[in-house]
Amino acid sequence: MTTLNILGCCVLRDIFRIADKEHKYKVIKFIQSVSPVSFCEEPYNVERVTVDTFAGFEWSNFSKRNVCADICKTVFKSIKENPSEYILIDMCELRFNTCRIKRANGESFYITRNKYSKEFLKDNNFIEKFGIISIEDNIKLPDNVIFEALDKYINFLKSCYLPRQIILIENLPVWQHIDDVNKEIFEYSLRYTVEEREYLQKFYDYFVAHFNGINVITASENCMGNVNHTWGKDPLHFVDSYYEYLYSAVEVIVNNQNSQMALDCLKNSYEKFSRLLQTEKLLEYFVTKTFKLEDLIYNRTFEIGGDGTLLGWEKSFSIGAYYDSGNKILLCDGNNENCWAMLYQTIEASKIINKTITLSVHFKTERKSFLNLAFYYKTKEHQHCYLYTKRFYSYGLEVTLTDTANIVLNESDISEIIFAVYVNQKQSFAQLYEVSAIEDMKSPVV
Repeated sequence: MTTLNILGCCVLRDIFRIADKEHKYKVIKFIQSVSPVSFCEEPYNVERVTVDTFAGFEWSNFSKRNVCADICKTVFKSIKENPSEYILIDMCELRFNTCRIKRANGESFYITRNKYSKEFLKDNNFIEKFGIISIEDNIKLPDNVIFEALDKYINFLKSCYLPRQIILIENLPVWQHIDDVNKEIFEYSLRYTVEEREYLQKFYDYFVAHFNGINVITASENCMGNVNHTWGKDPLHFVDSYYEYLYSAVEVIVNNQNSQMALDCLKNSYEKFSRLLQTEKLLEYFVTKTFKLEDLIYNRTFEIGGDGTLLGWEKSFSIGAYYDSGNKILLCDGNNENCWAMLYQTIEASKIINKTITLSVHFKTERKSFLNLAFYYKTKEHQHCYLYTKRFYSYGLEVTLTDTANIVLNESDISEIIFAVYVNQKQSFAQLYEVSAIEDMKSPVV
């Protein structure tokens, strides 16, 4: 049996709760919910708190021990006194801000601002008993302070483990979560999720750059969360397949198969699987909520072929704009303010008027770019009259987004509606994989 210490978020422990069916691994110490900024501070020579200090709080003993480790700065001591063959770590606890406590005895130190400290720092009995005279709350520390803490963290790990015994897993929050109970995809704010991912990624990058030879399991862009996770809904609570992927990667490392090629192959395979899972769930939830399936108006999907070939699309480009079929990219090049790169298809008006259409687009844009979807018709004067427009942002991630379009038209002499996908910012692009439009039979427009 291989022994492990775990220092990081719940994802690391759940790898073995979910995927270690044969009980190959034994976790010696698992410490969670403590920021490296806090546990890298110097330990105090007197025990500040014990589990009994928090007897009045309705937390598990495991959570109380983690709070004690946070306040007493005993994380390094616990790891050093309980050696293991490997240690699993991540940077996820850096997503928490910090608090700085000052006590009457002159002490001043950081603690992690998590759900536990938010509770006990509002408890007057605890504040009085612990001799707290001031609390600087919700501190977002500058990067250089966190980098200094990571330097201390690296030096500590070097004193206890060889680089090959350290496994850094780049866990990052995800924004789309399956919900098999309500048959829908729950979405956190995409902008917030991307910002959190970028924030944590720079600390992963720093750690790897300053600690040569450690094992790194890199982040996946396409994994999904699970609303009905054992521990509840959270951006870091994933579908079971993600934990199984991480377990397979740990197995590669522990079994001395740690070629980067093997880990890259695992990651690529999982990302393909995760995209299929997302597509499967979108279809499953749509079918579950739709009836009269034989009457679905769109018996076609507006597809981009596997080789980038446009299937049934027509094109319209301003000067300097084009479609790169090799990379499946719509691009507005140059500095022309009035620019567009458009793919479009013409639909019989009778098939779409007074319908509710569910749109889905699988795409990727750069951080500041957006992709437009629209339904419009042309007047006799060749003006464009828009029935629906929507901007879709992906903030640099490859994502699938959906929206609902209610197509209402009072004019009776319109025979054709145009469905368009386009970019219209200078120096902008969108990488397209698939676009679909399907009638929602349960929600007709009246």
